[in-house]
Amino acid sequence: MAEHLDQLLPFIGNLPLEQVYEGTITPFVDHELACGFAPKSVNNAIVLASTVLNRAARVWRNDDGTLW
Repeated sequence: MAEHLDQLLPFIGNLPLEQVYEGTITPFVDHELACGFAPKSVNNAIVLASTVLNRAARVWRNDDGTLW
């Protein structure tokens, strides 16, 4: 699982969470498919990123109680 995030970080790692959406992940998808990765592998990476983003938006909190 960590390798999926490692592959995705060059594409979105410098963006604030609010700016990560389908449009910012599309270059990652295009790159991975062009490199010959199976669509299922790319989808697994997207699902993992979605899980992290959803938790950041709904579950994880800063010390002051605000959402990430």
